[in-house]
This record gives sequence, structure tokens and C-alpha cells, in this order.
Amino acid sequence: MKPISAILPQLCRQLSGNEKSKKYLISAVWRSIVGEPLCFCTQPVEYCGKKLVIKVPSATWRKQLTLLQSEIIKRLNELLDSGITNLEFQIDTQLESSYPKKALDQAQKTPQPVKLPLKGILDKELRDSVELVASLYLNRLK
Repeated sequence: MKPISAILPQLCRQLSGNEKSKKYLISAVWRSIVGEPLCFCTQPVEYCGKKLVIKVPSATWRKQLTLLQSEIIKRLNELLDSGITNLEFQIDTQLESSYPKKALDQAQKTPQPVKLPLKGILDKELRDSVELVASLYLNRLK
């Protein structure tokens, strides 16, 4: 069985042209791209071709993440083969108050499997991987 990181680029290529699906996929793996502390104070919100828009809680966070932009892009493209070349950081002050609570909530959660209608994906291994990623993402929203 292949690790999910080996299957994600293939899934991303299959979703080419479907930017909404790619945005959800990026959101699902965001923690593994930026790490635990940053995933709670950043939020990818829009994927447009080669640009990813990310909400951050303040100008300070925007400045610091701008310094990390090339590393984040590199990780995104290594993991997803997304073709992203630019990140845009938008300030959302509501993130500032919510990210410590999100970290605590996440630590207390145990992921629950989610069944999705994925019959259109013929490759069983890829279908199972998509289901796993979707489950992780959907459980994160609860």
C-alpha cells in the first residue's frame, strides 16, 4: 500500500480544473503543510489557478508568513503537485481569538470515519485515500 503522500499528487492532477475541490484538498492537508501551530492561526480560503489566498489573524502574522512563503509553496507543490506559485495573505482579526480554542478542541477530538459517494474514482487505493482525507477534513469542521 502506498503512503497517502504518494497518492495526493495524482488526485490533484485528476481534479485539475476543479478549483473548489483542490481548495478542499489543500484545507484537508493544511496541517501537514504548515505544521500544528500555524494551522490554527491560518486558513486557506481561496485557490485560483496558481494563487492561494490564506487568512491570517494580524499584520504581524502576514509579515512572518511572507518570509515563509517560498517554503510553504514548496511543501504545497511537493505534497499536492498543485502548481501554486503565489500566496496572498489576508488579515482576518476573528482568527486571532479563535485559534487557541481551535487547538484545544482539536486535541480533544478523535476522527470519525465519513462515508462519501466516491464511486467515480476507479482506483480503489486512491478512492480510499480520498475518503480518508475527506474524513479528516470534515471532522475538523465539526
